[in-house]
Formats: sequence, C-alpha cells, structure tokens
Amino acid sequence: MGNDAIACTNPRVPAIESAQMQTRQGPGRLAADTHTVLRGDFGDDTARWWPAFAAAAEAAVFETGSFLCAPLTIGDAAGSLTLYSPVAQAFSEFDAVLLRLYTNLITPTIQLAQGGREARAEIAGLTKAMQSRSVIEQAKGIVMATGGVSADDAFDFLVTHSQQRNIKLHRLAQELVDLTTGPAESGTHSTEPQVL
Repeated sequence: MGNDAIACTNPRVPAIESAQMQTRQGPGRLAADTHTVLRGDFGDDTARWWPAFAAAAEAAVFETGSFLCAPLTIGDAAGSLTLYSPVAQAFSEFDAVLLRLYTNLITPTIQLAQGGREARAEIAGLTKAMQSRSVIEQAKGIVMATGGVSADDAFDFLVTHSQQRNIKLHRLAQELVDLTTGPAESGTHSTEPQVL
C-alpha cells in the first residue's frame, strides 16, 4: 500500500511480493494500477511479462501454480490483495468476483483503522506539544520572577541558552523547572513544608 507494506500468511510469499515492489511489475502491481482483478497461471508468459516476479515465484516453489489479484485502494495508496496457489488454474471467474466483492467490503474497514491510527498519532503529538508548552511556560515564569524581566525577554533568554547549549528548548525548560522545584515536583504544587 502507501508505504509498500507486505502482509502474508505463507512464508514463501514475501519474496514474490518483494520482487513486484522492487521492479514495480507483476500481476499485483498491474491489478493495482489498472483497478482490475487478474487471474492467471505461472509459466512461460509470466516469465516473459514479469521476469523478476516469475523468478521469485519459481524460487518459492510456485512455478506451476496460479494467482488471483484484486486491487485494494486506500486513499491515495494503491495496492492489491493477492491469492496464490501451487496448483495450476486454481481460481475460477467466480473466485475473481468473490475476491472483488471482498476487497470492496474490507476497504472501508481498513480506511477506518488507518484513520484511527493517524488520529491516535496526532493526539499523541498534540499531548506532547501541550506538555512541552506547559514546561516552557513554567520556565518562563521562573526566569521572569528571578530576573525581573518581561515574558518576551524570558522566552528569548530560554531560546538563546537552548541554542548555546545545543539542546531542545523543552529539555532546557525541564532542567530549569527541575532545578527550581525538584524533579519529583515539576508541574505540581506541593502543600507540604520543605525541610531545608
């Protein structure tokens, strides 16, 4: 699909799929590019059309078998769902219709799963950004209080020192907060008295 992912249920198949992905040629690629279901047998014609694919199939002991490929399009990514058999002419026209129906039915489910994964990644990124911003704001407040400077000057101070030390602003801010409040208390306000 989009990032050239391969998922196989037979350990002999990844080499065949890798050959298609590396050469951008093979029945799976053709099914994806033309949005058609393809079925056929391995043999002389396969070797003539897609030599790398045929060689990989032969190495995987599918040289006398057959294949059935249906396009699988998710968003802008085009791929295929391919079935292999070590038996010649294993797939019928009815199998092709069923596979097309199956890919049409699973496409929305895959899209939902991909959308959920992307949403979780975005939420994680936003959560991290909010935590970083909170620590930076705490550090700005510390600089403002101890240096008697404005918020802009405090931020400029943090950015300058971050660049001088060649560390991320968030890390510098965390160090300053930890130094001032103690690592166990950063981000919290303790009401217990401190023993000095």
